[in-house]
Amino acid sequence: MDLILINDSTQQEVKVITFGANNKGANEILLNKTDIPETGEFYWQLRVGATNVSRFTKISDNNPLYNYFAPKGIAIDKSPESPYFGRIYITNTMTGESAGRATGTGIYVMAPDASDVTGQGNTAYTGGITWTGVNGEGPRKVAVTSDGRVFIADASTTKAGIYYMNPETFAISSIFPNAAVTNGSVKINSTYVCGQIVAIGTRGTGASTQLYAVDKTASGSTWKKYVNIYNIGTNNTWTSAPTSSAAAGSYIGNDNSSIVPVSTGYWGGQYRGAGGNTVANPCMLYYSDSFRETVFNSAEFKDKNGTTVTLNQVSQNGGLAVNEGQGIIALSYNGGVYIFDYKLNKDGIPVVNPKFQHSLGVASVTYDDFAFDYAGNLYAVSNGGKFISAWAMPTDNNICTTPAARTLKVSQSGASGIKDVKIKTSVYPNPTNGVVTIESGDAIRTVQVFDLSGRMVNSLNNLNTNKETIDVSNLKSGVYLLRINGSSTVKITRE
Repeated sequence: MDLILINDSTQQEVKVITFGANNKGANEILLNKTDIPETGEFYWQLRVGATNVSRFTKISDNNPLYNYFAPKGIAIDKSPESPYFGRIYITNTMTGESAGRATGTGIYVMAPDASDVTGQGNTAYTGGITWTGVNGEGPRKVAVTSDGRVFIADASTTKAGIYYMNPETFAISSIFPNAAVTNGSVKINSTYVCGQIVAIGTRGTGASTQLYAVDKTASGSTWKKYVNIYNIGTNNTWTSAPTSSAAAGSYIGNDNSSIVPVSTGYWGGQYRGAGGNTVANPCMLYYSDSFRETVFNSAEFKDKNGTTVTLNQVSQNGGLAVNEGQGIIALSYNGGVYIFDYKLNKDGIPVVNPKFQHSLGVASVTYDDFAFDYAGNLYAVSNGGKFISAWAMPTDNNICTTPAARTLKVSQSGASGIKDVKIKTSVYPNPTNGVVTIESGDAIRTVQVFDLSGRMVNSLNNLNTNKETIDVSNLKSGVYLLRINGSSTVKITRE
């Protein structure tokens, strides 16, 4: 493993510090003052290498956190600038048991090492929303913005729309305040703002952030889906008609679909049975911003040599993921995944080439959603199989370089934006039936208690102490999240 120091002013790499081999999981690196150049401020990147992967390889195991009764969507926070970088969000649309694990209707959050990063256990985050609990309705698909905000699609007739989940408190609310939902149509006053959303994606940063939503209600036909675009920026609410709403010539028609916005347009994937991969409704399509039309579809698929490509297993459930940086596409079929590479030609039209297809371990199980993580690993969601799985892509250059957030810097005079990670916080007794004590090496300024719907149920403010107590005896028995200074979170159990 190497730590790379980069000058914040010139953006030039100034030093590479090699630390050798490290174990899987958390590792501590000690940086000597003499390792840092005498002048300037520096941010850093970590470069990690591993044994090359010769074939498509499953890297998930029998951890119960991979099991869900009715999973439908997955999104991974891939932005190093996000406070929640690496988090994996999974939607579960129905309550039930899978492989001995009981899961509820709502959102689950997992770390890249398949640990329960927020301490929620088997209890789904509902955000205070009474989801319909019907398989495939809501929360259906999920997307994450570059700053870590989470947006959720709902395809039911009574809860239709787009929801925002606060990644800190897990509170969930419709992005359309005071809207009325009637038979899947969402209106504010008399303005149509949204319908039943079967797929969702995001692109852009900051004020340029956009939401892309596949709307099954807007066209007036349950078959032809419109793509709504909302230039939401840094807001979490929307009160007018979509910025744009239309269907291309080759369009998404099936409810089992995905949309992946990229910098030059968007990719769409959808379920098509045998013989159903048509020009109008292909398994996979690419819409170009510059052409304002679909310029690639899998029914007219030719590779870089002009040879017609036939997808011999076209029956699939609409799972799609795109790694734009590496030019890789994953598309589902029954029991497995197609992997393609692509590159835009001089006219901005993608040239797509099949790389391989691979079974994902369970025959005839459909895959509803895919997501690539920052390192290029592929996560797969199977609603019918009741699980998610993770896979390493073949590579002869198995190196990943990850930048730290630019707000974290070092210099000869010290560090900025960095909290002392060695400060220990203790919370006891846990479980408790009354008063909880918090002790910290850092000053305790605020203490908040949230239930698993994201609702704050108790708080202490304007503190300045290293030891504090909070009374939870008035709360119902169950699991709660205790948040200290707005950042450090501990799961507590009220007996």
